[in-house]
Amino acid sequence: MECRHTYDSDAHYTPHRHATLSIGAITEGVASFTSGDQTRILTPDSLIALNPETVHACNPIEGEARSYRMLYLDTAWCTRLQAGLFEGVESFVPLTHLLIDDADLLRGYHALVDLLLDPQALYLEKEEALESFAVSLFGRYCDRRCRPEPIPLLQRQRVERIREFLRKHVRDNPTTADLAQAAGVSPSHLIRLFGEATGLSPRRYLFELRIEKARELLSTTEMPIAEIALELGFFDQSHLNRVFKQIVACTPYEYRKGILGSRSSAQ
Repeated sequence: MECRHTYDSDAHYTPHRHATLSIGAITEGVASFTSGDQTRILTPDSLIALNPETVHACNPIEGEARSYRMLYLDTAWCTRLQAGLFEGVESFVPLTHLLIDDADLLRGYHALVDLLLDPQALYLEKEEALESFAVSLFGRYCDRRCRPEPIPLLQRQRVERIREFLRKHVRDNPTTADLAQAAGVSPSHLIRLFGEATGLSPRRYLFELRIEKARELLSTTEMPIAEIALELGFFDQSHLNRVFKQIVACTPYEYRKGILGSRSSAQ
């Protein structure tokens, strides 16, 4: 789990996705949320719930700053919790609502985030509150009868081969021909196939995998940022900084500082 709060920010995001279930709320101001061909105006009155791998962007309107909170929940953890609620769960059960207008759940979300950010609260207390909130969310907004449009098996297999190849070669610079060979398709078909399934180009997906790994290294190691950049295939630290800020809306240094600051407060 990762919890994040941002105050009075006018930072812009490029379209991106998270491997996690991402739940957020505006606390001050408004923001424009875009996913696919849908654009919504977010206000402090509702929650936004993004299923894993949902390509999206959330940005200020006409340069106005906004404040918001985000909660990122590990997909495997969510799936294990859902398996205790629903029968026959083998993979993550998606939420049926993107915008959730539920005053009770919104209050519960803010109470949970307050607790998670409280350095005096016990970890056990935080874990219990997190699980309780997730159970309420899944119980109200996961419909086991609702199934997404099935993707043909061969197409799913080819897309997963591309994803797996990118995961294995996250530090490398594979070519379109490399990916096409791994997936068993032509290079011209590769871009369309992957884009239709994920909403991203293979190049963009690779960068997002690198940023996920960078976040892990920044939060779990003392590796210098310049070394992380080279380890993950970026040209240099400036290249990592630019891509990191596009996706996370802060620099690697600011991200690490926030992680270390929250840990020292909890000790």
